[in-house]
Amino acid sequence: MERSSLAIQRLQEAQQVHADRDPVLLYLARRGALTERQLQVLLAEMDPANRGKKMSERAAKLGVTKGTYAKVLQQALRNVTQSVFTVLLISYLGLAGEEGCSWLVEVGQLLREGRFEEAAEVLDGVQRSLRKALRDPGSTASP
Repeated sequence: MERSSLAIQRLQEAQQVHADRDPVLLYLARRGALTERQLQVLLAEMDPANRGKKMSERAAKLGVTKGTYAKVLQQALRNVTQSVFTVLLISYLGLAGEEGCSWLVEVGQLLREGRFEEAAEVLDGVQRSLRKALRDPGSTASP
């Protein structure tokens, strides 16, 4: 399956499943940089059923005004962009270890495969590596 259709499938699944029934979605959403409303707006933007609909229609579906919807969308996109640049900065500074941010791709693949415990182990390793790099800036520990 190509990436764009996989992304759409994941987004559709996320829309259909309440966060309290999807522990991975809940875990990631709680620790991510997006508010619940921002995530809802991004999902609405990506929903193929909303293609061609006016922003006011998408906003009404979420029970907000067009202005609120636009503002939340702008905030969500800013948070996503800042998150990407933060990961790039961490890699550039060598805080992510010798392998850079390859762990990001690995964790994403493990999550898609449903191997949640292994993904959590990789994330724990990354956190340990970041802590070690911050305590001892001369080290380049890999996760």
